[in-house]
Amino acid sequence: MGSIFSYAVASSILLSIGYLAYKWIMAGERQHSYNRLVLYLIYIFAFTLPALAGEWRSLFPPVSSTEFNAAIEIGALQTGIISQEPLKSGSQSIVPIVMTIIYSAGVFAALIYSLAGAWQIASIIRNGEKHKKGRYSLVISDRNDIAPFSWLNFYVMNRNDYATAGEIISIHERRHLKLLHWADLAVVQLVNIFQWFNPAAWLMGEEFKTVHEYQADEAVLASGTNLRQYQTLLIKKAVGTRFQVLANSLNHSKLKKRITMMYKSNSPKSRRLGALVLIPAMAIGCAVIEIPAVAAALDKTSDVAFAGDIDSKVTNFYPDSNTETAEFTDTPEIVQEQQQSDAETDMVPTENNPAEATTALADTEAAATQASPAEQAPMTTPADTDKTAVAGSATPDKKKEEVYVAVEQPAEFPGGLSELIKWLNWNIKYPEKALKDSIQGRVVVKFVIEKDGKIGDAVVVKGIDPEIDQEALRVTKEMPAWIPAKNNGKPVASFFNIPITFKLSGNNKTDGKNAPSK
Repeated sequence: MGSIFSYAVASSILLSIGYLAYKWIMAGERQHSYNRLVLYLIYIFAFTLPALAGEWRSLFPPVSSTEFNAAIEIGALQTGIISQEPLKSGSQSIVPIVMTIIYSAGVFAALIYSLAGAWQIASIIRNGEKHKKGRYSLVISDRNDIAPFSWLNFYVMNRNDYATAGEIISIHERRHLKLLHWADLAVVQLVNIFQWFNPAAWLMGEEFKTVHEYQADEAVLASGTNLRQYQTLLIKKAVGTRFQVLANSLNHSKLKKRITMMYKSNSPKSRRLGALVLIPAMAIGCAVIEIPAVAAALDKTSDVAFAGDIDSKVTNFYPDSNTETAEFTDTPEIVQEQQQSDAETDMVPTENNPAEATTALADTEAAATQASPAEQAPMTTPADTDKTAVAGSATPDKKKEEVYVAVEQPAEFPGGLSELIKWLNWNIKYPEKALKDSIQGRVVVKFVIEKDGKIGDAVVVKGIDPEIDQEALRVTKEMPAWIPAKNNGKPVASFFNIPITFKLSGNNKTDGKNAPSK
């Protein structure tokens, strides 16, 4: 449920911005069919752009050039953290869990509300007097407290309305049915259930209903009905039970807006260009959900159900404070299968097919990797961290940027550890020659995350094969900018290590330890 909530939040941001753009530019135009289409486009953009922006790649299996013939395993990351206790495996912030529970409860409540509305409407139709009128059915109700409404193939009015203005009301409600307005409201209600917390979602529903009433009013006036007579009828029907979900009621929407629209001329076609405002609006929305802080919050929420045992904010490596140099220690890595099993894919390991189709986050390797003493800096207390840097980094004309081994707040990939794993799995390709020669093993790449988050000075500190090493180095250099490490609240450059395991399974495979090393 966490990933659904995370997706709902991201799409709600885009939906809110799209709604504001529509309300600002297009809501007052007399181009009702076009505006109805634009409202649907806002829905489409809001629910597809997060996926296209790469926020939800986990919904789709990664594709590699080797057609899943190899597993790329990402080991735990390495950096130094000063004055911070290691989190226990499986620890997780309570806030995302509470928010997910609240969201789930809201979805359930909104669903019950929708079903109750549908049941109320169905009861009125079931208990009413039905008359077949061509494609549709007229339902006359004995309840005088309800206003005329339409739903599915039925249009409903009470006996008093049928006797006094039945013909006019029938034209109005049959227009709703002909244009399938009830289908719009079904879509609106599904969105409202999914985004019950988002005011813009409910306001979008009101915009749909307003457009519906404009179109129905237009049909009544086009039939030759006297304008004053029709407006008087609307005023009289301003009271009565309204159905906020699934059905169009005659007394929906503000009368002042509807009466004002009746006096307007059709908008010129050039006004339709106003819909182009959705392009920058959606771009702004995408930029918002890509903000590191927002992406990290969404990632935490997404991890509630599927990766609660991995903390995306803190690494699994901590310096040994009893030594003069910052040594890194390794902890067991958690395995999480992401691909189909052999039975599901009908892949049987043979000499011609030496690898299985699996992709995992990491295995339980316990081999530690550390930078050489020449690359490390003395471990200091938090108060001295601003002075801890790589020694001998000055150049004849300019002192090189200080690079820290130990920091108070470690650097972080936008969106956290799980987003880093997704990004690497989508971009790493198992070298064809290494696959053919059944070479596997673990590569450790050391690099610097600069103060601006960019990647620099990437080197392979533990290799297994030239081609595999180069692939690990390539994908490391191409990573997007990270959120830089901080000391005393200020961004600093820091070292980081990523262990990447290239793993094969089958009869013909070569252990990475026996492969050529760098």
